[in-house]
Amino acid sequence: MTTGQLFNSAIDAFREIYNEEPWASWAAAWSAGQDRTAVTAESVARGLDHVLGWKPPDEAWREMVKRFPVTKLEDFDEDPDLKEEAVQIELSSLPRAADEKGTAAMILRMAACNLARSAVIFSNPDREPSTEETIILAVRCALAIVRKVATTVAR
Repeated sequence: MTTGQLFNSAIDAFREIYNEEPWASWAAAWSAGQDRTAVTAESVARGLDHVLGWKPPDEAWREMVKRFPVTKLEDFDEDPDLKEEAVQIELSSLPRAADEKGTAAMILRMAACNLARSAVIFSNPDREPSTEETIILAVRCALAIVRKVATTVAR
């Protein structure tokens, strides 16, 4: 099975358990081969970022640069304290779930967002071969959630 086939099967399977809009409409169009553009997938991912309370990657990086103005990317790798501070800042922006229902919704939204972001990567004809791993990781996570939901429902 190719990465494309695996990705498409994950989208189809995840559609069975997650139907929030606009992700559900985008996923249906993707499955039907109607809209497989990076622009549309990015728009859906950014919408989920907003719902989750996350900043888009470029905005989060700009904020990090403002917080550490003279710091270069490699400085984070070389200075464990600086890296830990940056990680704590990033962790503080993660969504919090107040209860079990909130946790389940957050997990589903995060997986849907990862699939949409993977579609952005997948839509790029010039993508690096290493990005296949990113797509496959998102697929594995989504399929694991689908299996968990199916097991829970069967009980």
